[in-house]
Amino acid sequence: MKNRSEFIISPEEIREEGFRIDSKLDVSMISLEDDASLEFIDINLYGKIIRINSSEYIFEAKLSGFCKLNCSFCLELFQLCLEESFRVFFLSPLQDEGIKGDEFELVSRDLEVSDITSEGIDLFPSIRDHLLLSIPVQPRCGEACKNLTKPSSFSVDNEDSHSIDNRWSVLKDFKLKK
Repeated sequence: MKNRSEFIISPEEIREEGFRIDSKLDVSMISLEDDASLEFIDINLYGKIIRINSSEYIFEAKLSGFCKLNCSFCLELFQLCLEESFRVFFLSPLQDEGIKGDEFELVSRDLEVSDITSEGIDLFPSIRDHLLLSIPVQPRCGEACKNLTKPSSFSVDNEDSHSIDNRWSVLKDFKLKK
């Protein structure tokens, strides 16, 4: 298991064939203070950093493992299989002092870009972000979830459910002019 500092890679370590990472993550590094029920289990990282040019790098990786969380329908605890592939570009920070941070236009690739820091290429924030983004917003324990049958609050079993609403009957004979 790697700790936080082991995910900071010096650009000098990256050779022409790239720098491979095959690691089991220490799940205690990935915690959410506001969700104590979320628990990651056996998270593995497989990836490679490739030098594009002297100041650009690309990190392509796959995260796999499990997490325990509560079903948003029945509230039961269940285990979810996670598999997330992602790509992040690492660039040197803007060198031109004449350009302010808010004076350039972002393109779609910029959403996958991180800066190279003075310490090196810090992979951990991207790994953590993509792992957390792989969790569904409304997790569901499965098709057999006990709360996925017809909810009683939506039941239409009253005496008026089989009768036709007569207020709309005037439209039955309505003709459109052509």
